[in-house]
This record gives sequence, structure tokens and C-alpha cells, in this order.
Amino acid sequence: VNADALARGIEAGLSLKIVPEVELTVAYTWSDSWDSTLQQRVLGVPEHRGQVAFLFDPLPAWQARVGWRIESDQLDAALFSGKTHRPGFVVMDASTRYLLKLKGSGTREIALTGKVQNLLGHRYEERLDNPSPGINFIIGAELKI
Repeated sequence: VNADALARGIEAGLSLKIVPEVELTVAYTWSDSWDSTLQQRVLGVPEHRGQVAFLFDPLPAWQARVGWRIESDQLDAALFSGKTHRPGFVVMDASTRYLLKLKGSGTREIALTGKVQNLLGHRYEERLDNPSPGINFIIGAELKI
């Protein structure tokens, strides 16, 4: 840990109901970091990060989300390649949740969930020499007892 490092920033977010069933959310973070010992930005901290998402509630029991995560380039230290600069990226995810209410059992609700990460299959690295997976799927269930 370097006692001569500084990090500061600004975060902002906005939610806007477009129609009763659709909401837009936007979030932005600006980070200013500096390591005075090394005379460079702090490793692994992008200057700009943002998210844009549309949340859909078409039925009382069903929710869906489509969102984009954006990060600017960052100074980094690669494990193997010797690179020092990770380019920025944009990645798109989509998720859904369907709620089943049960009667007459010990389980009161089951929410079936699904998520598609990196929906467009872009190649990117959140940290150098650690490629993120291509398109991938997660399914699950939440129980309320």
C-alpha cells in the first residue's frame, strides 16, 4: 500500500420512468487517481465508468433488464505480456426474472432468473492478460420460505 497515492472522484446517477413499464437508469463515475511515488495514475483505476440500462416491467411477475457497461482505458500491469495500458470497452448484458407465488407449501415464492453476460460476444479485458469470457449464460432460482 502506497501512502503517497490519491484518489478522488464524482459519481452521479439518474433514473427516469419513460412509461409505467419502462425505466431508464444512467450512472457515471469520474475517478482521478495519482501515485506520487511512481508519478503516474494508480494502476487498475479507469478515469471514466458508466452504465446505461433499460428496466422493463411488462407484467406484475416478470422483469427484464438490458444494460451497457462502459469503461475508459486504464493504466495497468500485465502478468505476462508486459503491456501497461488496457484499452477501454463497452459490454452489453441482459437479464430477466419471473416470480412464481406458491400456495400451500413451505416455499412462498420462487423467482426464476436468467442472465446473458457479454451479449454481443465482444473481446475485452477488465485487467490486462485476463480476458473476459465471451457470451455466457447464468440461470438460477431464488426461494422465499
